[in-house]
Amino acid sequence: MGELPEREAAVLAVLRAADGRVVARDALARAAGLGGLSARRVDSVLVRLRRVLPEGSLVTVRGRGWALVPPPTVHQVGTGRKRASHPGETPAAYGP
Repeated sequence: MGELPEREAAVLAVLRAADGRVVARDALARAAGLGGLSARRVDSVLVRLRRVLPEGSLVTVRGRGWALVPPPTVHQVGTGRKRASHPGETPAAYGP
């Protein structure tokens, strides 16, 4: 991913520490040391962070905040078919 600017790195650290839970803008700004920034500036940091993360990793939960989710993994199932699953799901959950 390369080296992130300080603000983006701080926001990413807070989201990773939240372990998939939704983090509100105010809480995210405080925890990342961005408390003095306007809401629009915090949003700008999130936009820049979204550009460097894998697609779908940074999820917006409207009216609540943002969450960092791991990308789905691909499992071999049966006769060469591939299915995507998210962490916590096992290939067995799909059945034969």
